[in-house]
Amino acid sequence: MCGVAGLVGRSVSLDKAKLALQTMRHRGPDSSDHWIAPTVCFLHTRLSIQDLSNKASQPMRDRDTGVVLTYNGEVYNPDDLRRRYLKDCKFESHSDTEVILKLYCRYGLAFLPWLSGMFSFAIWDPRDESLHLVRDRFGIKPLHYVAQDGIIYFGSELKPMVALGAKLSLNLAAVSDYLIDGLLAHGPDTFFSPAMTVEPGTVMSWYPTTSKSSRYWKPPIADDEIELSVDVEQEIWELLLASIDHHLLSDVPVGVSLSAGLDSQLLMHGIAQSGLSDLHAYTYGFENPNYDEIAPVNQVDFNISYTHHTVRLRADEVLSDLTQAVAVFEMPLGGVGTLSAWRMMRLARETGTTVLLAGEGADEIFAGYRYYFDAHFADLAEKGDLENSTREQEAYERSHDANLRTLGVNARKIEGAKGVRAPDGSSLSGGLVLGVPLRDVKVRTPEFELWRQAKGHLRRAMLRDAYAIKLPKLLQFQDRASMAWGVETRVPFLDHALVEAVGRLPGDWLICDGVSKSLPKRMMQRFAGGPVATETKRYVSSPQREWLKADIFEDCKAFVRDGAVAGYGLIDMDRFLADYDTYANAPDLGNSFFVWKILNLEAVLRRFCPTRLEFTL
Repeated sequence: MCGVAGLVGRSVSLDKAKLALQTMRHRGPDSSDHWIAPTVCFLHTRLSIQDLSNKASQPMRDRDTGVVLTYNGEVYNPDDLRRRYLKDCKFESHSDTEVILKLYCRYGLAFLPWLSGMFSFAIWDPRDESLHLVRDRFGIKPLHYVAQDGIIYFGSELKPMVALGAKLSLNLAAVSDYLIDGLLAHGPDTFFSPAMTVEPGTVMSWYPTTSKSSRYWKPPIADDEIELSVDVEQEIWELLLASIDHHLLSDVPVGVSLSAGLDSQLLMHGIAQSGLSDLHAYTYGFENPNYDEIAPVNQVDFNISYTHHTVRLRADEVLSDLTQAVAVFEMPLGGVGTLSAWRMMRLARETGTTVLLAGEGADEIFAGYRYYFDAHFADLAEKGDLENSTREQEAYERSHDANLRTLGVNARKIEGAKGVRAPDGSSLSGGLVLGVPLRDVKVRTPEFELWRQAKGHLRRAMLRDAYAIKLPKLLQFQDRASMAWGVETRVPFLDHALVEAVGRLPGDWLICDGVSKSLPKRMMQRFAGGPVATETKRYVSSPQREWLKADIFEDCKAFVRDGAVAGYGLIDMDRFLADYDTYANAPDLGNSFFVWKILNLEAVLRRFCPTRLEFTL
């Protein structure tokens, strides 16, 4: 895991290169270097994970061709790639970086589908003066770019591109999307224009007279007519264990982000089978027992010994921590849970753990959100399977202590909605009156070109979350939270072989008997000895509502009352403060996200746009 940046199209002074390196030093605290040619600059800050020697340093240049690579991430099958495609090559290091460089020099871009891992990288090929920007299949590792005045800038974050000369300003369309519908990282643009994001599974190429973008991978589209293996549970289980084993590849200590839930149980079982010793686990929690994850973790027998590190965030720390965190996130944070994860990653670094395995992606590939039930019920109803529809509805009502309306009534609302839904299905849209600068900004609907091709409401909803609405922002949150402290996070549930296999299964493998994530729960019971917690999934996992309503109510109002959001006129601040008073005095907890959005926007503007709506280092 590292930081990459650079440009093609003009000369760069050494001072500017050093400034850009400094802005992303947190991503690679072990070393940094540059490669500068008359019209090309490649930069790299290194977090050493595999092959800790200087021979693996970057940017890396091929002596024979002059091709240059700056690379961020991990490839988990380097030995297999060496044996299959590069067996006659001489290597100077044991790094996956050198494997990527040699693969490109021999096969061009044809090698991209062979890579297994998380990565983003830039390649400069002097033979045809081409620049190639590549991102992994799920967008686990970030890569942004700016095309401006005939120059292509790129970077793991926005700050190094600005340090190199890119000019950015607040993206009012992105701000509008966020304030109206709670959307973040839901398309190729960023919170600051004209910076864009290389989309997952994509390579973008620039040549002297042309440019192009192409996908080297597409997610599977489920089809009920597929032929299933004899033992689906066994197949998926073996793929998951293989993925966990691959994600443990490291020359530095590996730990785990730990909760009491199913995803962590699966990860811990896979780690136990690998034989890893001296495991360190990290959990964040809160003093409020209704949301604290630390005590439940201590009650779970994971069948493996580990050292448990914990951190708790207090209400009076929220605003100060948020102000610090946005400097690395370069965008609003998802909630108090995201802020807690940011703090937890600092603890990992302080206690000597450089790599953490985490459970992101499991809910998106195994159908873990409550609102997926609506889509699944709609699929059953449209098939005319009344008996199964009724049985599933009754099972859901028993397990969730709830009464359902007509089957499938919400499925199309989910598919057609512009905004984000919380895990419990509540909307994160609305609640604000926009100011003059935003009133004429066109509201945009997130699109992912493949999700409409999927068969069934459930699969379409899952693809929409995985590639447009939820997972892109969750992965960006995770990357920024961990890399703020020089910690690499890995997500074994987003192994492409595993995702492809699960993605071809019919919906009743994922939701069955009123239970979401049915397949991994059955695997846990069958192969890991269980037991799996049977209580309803905790969809609200932080005391954010209580804190914003009471504990830090006055502090939050003071933070925004005469701040940057009000100064730039982005919302009707008087109306917001009145609505905030009404919310705080209401008897129910309600939805606090309209307050959280303004707090975050205020923090972002204070850090990056203190005097005008232009990105400032």
